[in-house]
Amino acid sequence: MQYQYVASAYKSSSVVASVSGAFVSANEHNVILARGSRLEVYRYHSEADGPDADGAYLQLLGEFPMHGTVQTLDLFHPADRPTAQLLVTSTKRQFAVLAWDAVAQTVCTESTGAVEERTGRASSRTLVAVDPGCRMFAMHVFQGIVHVFPMRGAQSQQQQQRQARRPAADDQDLPYAVDDAQFVGGLLVPAYVQAAGGSRRRGKARAHVARSSDVLGCAALAIDELRVLDMRFLHGDAAADARLAVLHEEADGTRHVRVYTVGVAHGEWLMAAQWVCATDGGATRLEPVPGGALVVLGDDAVEVVSREGARVASAARLGSPVAAAAWVDGQGQRLAVGDEAGVLWLAVLQAQRVVVERLGATSVASSLAHVGGGVLFVGSHHGDAQLAALQTQAGADGAFVRVLQTLDNLAPLVDFGVAGQRGGGVVACSGSRTTPALRLVRNGVGVRRLGGVPLAGVQRVWA
Repeated sequence: MQYQYVASAYKSSSVVASVSGAFVSANEHNVILARGSRLEVYRYHSEADGPDADGAYLQLLGEFPMHGTVQTLDLFHPADRPTAQLLVTSTKRQFAVLAWDAVAQTVCTESTGAVEERTGRASSRTLVAVDPGCRMFAMHVFQGIVHVFPMRGAQSQQQQQRQARRPAADDQDLPYAVDDAQFVGGLLVPAYVQAAGGSRRRGKARAHVARSSDVLGCAALAIDELRVLDMRFLHGDAAADARLAVLHEEADGTRHVRVYTVGVAHGEWLMAAQWVCATDGGATRLEPVPGGALVVLGDDAVEVVSREGARVASAARLGSPVAAAAWVDGQGQRLAVGDEAGVLWLAVLQAQRVVVERLGATSVASSLAHVGGGVLFVGSHHGDAQLAALQTQAGADGAFVRVLQTLDNLAPLVDFGVAGQRGGGVVACSGSRTTPALRLVRNGVGVRRLGGVPLAGVQRVWA
């Protein structure tokens, strides 16, 4: 019997997803990348901390393998924690909530779970939405079903008042004992919903939860939409029920946005439709705006929908289909949009209109993350990942984007061949779309800059 030894000569370099926030420490900005089956955590250094004029750069803090292929990343920051938590989902409908261990200087797992359904057809891709108030997150992995996972979080003053008015134990409207229930984000959650795998809805929802977890369980809720394109939780009052916006396509090809309220009534999780709004036929993505409004991104237009469901502004957008988007400010006025042609756009939301401006060319974005100070991280599957700064003045090439740092990416590999007779390396045909390239990959010692200090007249160095 013959045996073969297989080893990875080059790690996966394609960026599937990226997020930014205070993950390691409350006083720093971090960028977390998903590359295949591993996570990379970076620390962002601004230009003021850099060694030269182009000093803004990302410093790698560590690589962490995952037991599965990462599909989505979401960063949320509960009010009762100094740092943010990371929600990771895999291609096999599994999820994990991760946090940073400051003592061990590594990533620790706080919750794990999986979603299963005995009946139901799997959707084309997994959609994840996190409530801005950190009360719950939702996953859409099967057609017609949304799985809601309530989380423990800090309660506001209004939520504490609602908890003080909890019903008496002899209330006949509740099908469970109040002593077995718990208020979660202002919602009275029954025990059978909190327990792992305890769902009174269709199918079977399974969630394995650790003891120290913030995830309380799972509830499977039915929706009418079968082809869901995107879904996001909207901003709103923390004491009110959460609102989930669902972008879907009808059988006749038209697309609509339907907003549901998600809450608990008489011990049952309920999703009630609030309003429906027709959108552009090429709409593919939703972006919630602080205050309760919603931005609908499409191939032909950028639309703003009010919290009551009225279309208040719209603007035509020239370019290819939308690939990624990220807010550049915290007020919800400037939205960076990357399309599949590698062009970066800026949508400016004004009182009664939307202004779309072309910023410049980057790698074809698979994800965008705003690091701070007008600096964006552009993750890409078709080219190198980039750390880019947005400028108010156009450069020599007429672009308003300046690349500060580049992270190499070999994906996608179309073809390769061995160079030379003695194993001189591998010539890889990598990249696609706007950034195709031929690259030579070979074993050796690489040099990576960890930092620098501007010194003039240096002649000798001792260690």
